Amino acid sequence: MIECGTGKELKGQYKINANAMRDSLELCLSLSLEANKLTQPPDGKTPFEIPDDQENVIMDDLNRSIKIGKEIDVEFLKWLHPDLAEEFHDNFITGMKLYVDGLEEDDVMKQIRGNNLTIKWAKYWEKNKDTILKKMYPNN
Repeated sequence: MIECGTGKELKGQYKINANAMRDSLELCLSLSLEANKLTQPPDGKTPFEIPDDQENVIMDDLNRSIKIGKEIDVEFLKWLHPDLAEEFHDNFITGMKLYVDGLEEDDVMKQIRGNNLTIKWAKYWEKNKDTILKKMYPNN
């Protein structure tokens, strides 16, 4: 299989559809970002209450993001960046899962722990995204 369209083989016995994995990673991150945007208060309105229909969209997007993220091949993430798999699973996916579980269980401490992990992920992503994105989209 080809590495995100560059024509180079991935190393070793590792064979995946890199473009599908890239698309899954992109969708996973996009769903999470969209859900996060829906939790933000409208301009000048704090505190605010999220309408039920909007809350359902948020939960659906987060749960889809978690599901897709868990299906992304660890070796693909490691290929993109040596510590991406660990950061992605330990901070991003686990953080979202804790946050969602905290919402469903009305457990504020779980929500906070989940949020702290996703903040840790965001710092990692901000520091490493250029390198990762260059490998994901080598022709851009």
